[in-house]
Amino acid sequence: MGFLERLGRLCARHHWIVIVVWLVIVAGTVTANVVAGGETSNDFTLPGTESQDASDILDDEFPKAAGSSATIVFNATGGDLTAQESQVEQALTEAGKLPHVTSVSNPFLPAPYSTVSTTDASIGYANVSYTQSTTELGLDTAEELQEKVGRSETKALEIEFGGDLIVNTEPVDTGVSEEVGLIAAVIVLLIALGAVAAMGVPIIAAIVGVGTGLAVIGLLANVLTIPSVAPAAAIMIGLGVGIDYSLFVVARYRTALAKGVTPVEAAGRTTATSGRAVVTAGSTVIVALLGLLVFEVPAVSTIAYSIVAVVVVSIISAITLLPAVLGLVGHHVDWGRIRFINRPRPEPGGRKWARAITRVPLASVVAGVVALVVVAIPMLSLELGPSDATDTPNSATEHKAYDLIDEGFGPGYNSPFLMVAELTGDQSADETTLGNLLTTLQGVDGVAAVNPPTVVSQMFNSSMNTAVFQLFATTGDKSEKTPELIGRIRDDVIPKATDGTSLNVLVGGTSAAYVDLDERISSRLGVFIGLVILISFLILGTVFRSVAIPMKAGIFNLLVIGAAYGVMVAVFQWGWGLSALGIDRETPIISYLAPIIFAVVFGLSMDYEVYTVSRVDEEYTGGDDAPTAVVDGLGAAARMVVAAASIMFFVFAAFVINDNVVLKMFGLGLAVAILLDVFIARMVLLPSVLRLLGRAAWWPGKRRSG
Repeated sequence: MGFLERLGRLCARHHWIVIVVWLVIVAGTVTANVVAGGETSNDFTLPGTESQDASDILDDEFPKAAGSSATIVFNATGGDLTAQESQVEQALTEAGKLPHVTSVSNPFLPAPYSTVSTTDASIGYANVSYTQSTTELGLDTAEELQEKVGRSETKALEIEFGGDLIVNTEPVDTGVSEEVGLIAAVIVLLIALGAVAAMGVPIIAAIVGVGTGLAVIGLLANVLTIPSVAPAAAIMIGLGVGIDYSLFVVARYRTALAKGVTPVEAAGRTTATSGRAVVTAGSTVIVALLGLLVFEVPAVSTIAYSIVAVVVVSIISAITLLPAVLGLVGHHVDWGRIRFINRPRPEPGGRKWARAITRVPLASVVAGVVALVVVAIPMLSLELGPSDATDTPNSATEHKAYDLIDEGFGPGYNSPFLMVAELTGDQSADETTLGNLLTTLQGVDGVAAVNPPTVVSQMFNSSMNTAVFQLFATTGDKSEKTPELIGRIRDDVIPKATDGTSLNVLVGGTSAAYVDLDERISSRLGVFIGLVILISFLILGTVFRSVAIPMKAGIFNLLVIGAAYGVMVAVFQWGWGLSALGIDRETPIISYLAPIIFAVVFGLSMDYEVYTVSRVDEEYTGGDDAPTAVVDGLGAAARMVVAAASIMFFVFAAFVINDNVVLKMFGLGLAVAILLDVFIARMVLLPSVLRLLGRAAWWPGKRRSG
């Protein structure tokens, strides 16, 4: 008797103790999070890059300017902002009174310092600078700014808010998506399990897993900067894997009971079989997510930690709490049976399907591969890009502020380049070089404006060794021309202007940070993919004692992920069906989402791989020849795998209705991937390849017992 079987029996036999311990754990973590949990924040750092170096210098040399900032955008609905000057001044006065505010700019300063649009003078903006970072200030500060300044709004004067403080503290609401996903899961579970009690067990386990995991994430927010999208991503993955893992366990438990064993023995057998599959699949998910650490992007790493926290809780729950609950309910797991769902069938549909597919295995493999490759074709046009205020709902104040600045000044004014110059040699010579650089930059194609050279002396810090100024591009963050401009300035304009001098000029700001992020991801993507595949290969190879099984699983996963990216490109970049998602403009695939989706899909795909191959493995080691084992194993697994995938699909698809574009992109990518993975990779390619390989699929370790 193995460890997992002993654990399952122990938990089932002492079910009340295990359940009480879990209740204490859940209550303790949730209470701790309520009392001492931290807040999410979208403060972005990227160590080891030029944009981060520029930010660090600003923090050190301009501490008063290193805090967070907000932008107040004014729009005179009558067409002339100067007619509303008194109301604007009142709003600015209110902003200046708020805690931690160091300065508030005035849009009505004379040229060239004016920030009132020159086209029709209807739009203007003011910058509010704070002494502390966005993380330290939090959502309350952002809401206070909007509430106090918003009082000055009238029918003639629209006031909207943008900037780091507003965008990076905006919470992500997942309420409706969670409810839709849970309702869909309940319906699928009822159809798959055919009993009310059996349906309830996975739902309870998933809620426990997600609730505990979210509490852990809240506590982690005290020591890590957790992006606002991380809890939403954790909920999405947590609901999916929690219900899936529980479904596999409950299904095997009912099968064991049907053989006449006691509930305790059934729980033990189930934990030894399905429990092992859950641990193996979950370990692969964790490995894939932790592989994201190779990018050394704090935001990506903390999203990975957040999802891992929920997955770990789900795994532990599946092999401890579930056996305890099943031991408690015993034979009552079939209470509330739905007769029309449980009617006897001459032959399971999964067995019929497996027999049909394996009759023409080569044709099935070719058809499946061609289908995935065709769907993946748009991936060749994949473009990575930033997330900005336009990824929020159209009704959000930061989205409106972004559009107003775009309309009044141009897209580049929403995200100016932060230029930081270090004067390390002869100060007079460096100042002259810097002045010449400013003049040169103003003539560069793609540059809309640069801080006037006449204010150079005002831009230096107190030590007179560092200067900072802003450059405004003619294009926005999501334009492909913006990275080109940054590259030209860094690689050509600045080196030529500073050649032979000690002046060191860095390009920072949000646009530059995303360029650096794209380069970081592109340069390390190969290492990441290779590492994930290698470790997954070792895990599956050890579990199944086979070379071919993990190899084909890795290839299938790459095909599925490529196809999922293809759909995302077609929808978000090419605009196919974009309006149906409530999005009014094409957008590149958000940089940090690309590797995260790869890690999650690769890991989750292994759930169905492990469960299906485990059933085939049991049949083969139990005495079936290789072809029969494929038919019997897939026939036994197909119903639950399809049900589990359907649940995962609906949970992920439910997030497509969310207002947040990041969650729409994440949800669509995962939903499509799961659909393609199960219905093509696992239901067509897997049995066909196993049939073609025959006994070779189990080389070198498997021997049949019969």
